[in-house]
Formats: sequence, structure tokens, C-alpha cells
Amino acid sequence: MLETISLIVVLFALFSCYIAFLSRIPKRGRYPDANAQIITATITNTNKTAEKVATLRAKADDGRKFKVKMTPTEAKMWIKGDIINVALSSDKKKYRVLFHEYFKANESRLREEAIAILEKKIPTNFISAKLVGYNKESLDAIKTSEADSQTIFTFSTLMHLIDVYSVIGALFAVVFAIWFLSSSPEFGKYIIPLALILMFAWVIYGTVTTCKNILKKL
Repeated sequence: MLETISLIVVLFALFSCYIAFLSRIPKRGRYPDANAQIITATITNTNKTAEKVATLRAKADDGRKFKVKMTPTEAKMWIKGDIINVALSSDKKKYRVLFHEYFKANESRLREEAIAILEKKIPTNFISAKLVGYNKESLDAIKTSEADSQTIFTFSTLMHLIDVYSVIGALFAVVFAIWFLSSSPEFGKYIIPLALILMFAWVIYGTVTTCKNILKKL
């Protein structure tokens, strides 16, 4: 049973890496010659994580929908319901979502929103907080720092990932320990589950280190 679960996890991880490797940024929403007309649209989704490719979606008053895919370095957090400008081509078929201008014009609001998310979703008594050394004083330091919205958003995302990875890794380790002690499997049978546990530990360690470095800079 554990071997099957391990194989599924490995295959899923490999598939995710394959998809991430092949991911590309399409031209939709980035047409360079779209300068004939600028309209406004309402953002209809949110960017929940800071470490992945993200797609901003918006809808104009006439019902037309727009979207633009951004790399992790481009995609800052945005606020659902905000107004964003969209530049249309002369035939109105192609468009360019002005997300850089939106991020720049709304940085102060986005920073406040990022702090609110951090304060709400990352309590100081969670696993990540204990591992990183994040406490009430840390939150106060972030509030008074000059950190931009993206730095705070990234920190919040990584802290959440530490909690998720820690819980999954701990549960898998418990199942592995029970299985190992009850059946005493041969080395070839437990090497994959053991490798997965070590992988979780390494990912958690690296993410914790990154979060500690962010706090030091703040």
C-alpha cells in the first residue's frame, strides 16, 4: 500500500515538474501594437501564491473577458474587484493588459493587502512560525519596514508552504514508520518512501532558510 502511494506521489511530482518546464507565456494579453484605445476592466480573480506562473483575468462592462499570463517574477499579488486598464488594437481583436501600470499605481494598497493576508493566514503559533522564528515582533517589524508588497506576499506564501509540507511530510513519516516496523521490508522496497521523506525534509529546510533570510533583511 505504501509503495503504491509512494509511486503515485513520485509520478505526480515528475508530472508537475514536466508541466512547469514546458509552461510558456502566451502572447494573449501582450499584443505590443495594441495602442488604438484604452478601456477599463474589472479584475475577476486573485493570485493566491507568489512562486508560480499566474494568470490575471478581467472583464469589461460589455462582458468581454481578458486575461494575461505572467511569470512568477512578473506576477505580484492583485486585488479582485480592482479596475485595470486594457489597450486594444485598432480592430479591437487583440489587446494588451496593462498590469505593470496597475502594480505600480496601486503598490501602497497592495502592500496593505499583503500585510493583512500575512496577519490573517500565518498565525504566530503555527508550525512555520515556530521553525522560522516568526512572532508578533516580526509582524510589527514587517509593518514598519520598507518591504514592498511582493516581498511580503512571497514571505506569506512560503510560510504557508512550510505548514503544508510539514503536515504532509509528518503524516507520511508516521505511515512509513508503522509500515517499516510492522513488516521489516527489504531495502529495495523502502528506498522510495524513505527518499520521499528526505525530499520533504530538504524542501522544508530550504524554505525555512529562505524565510529566515527574508526576516533578517526586514
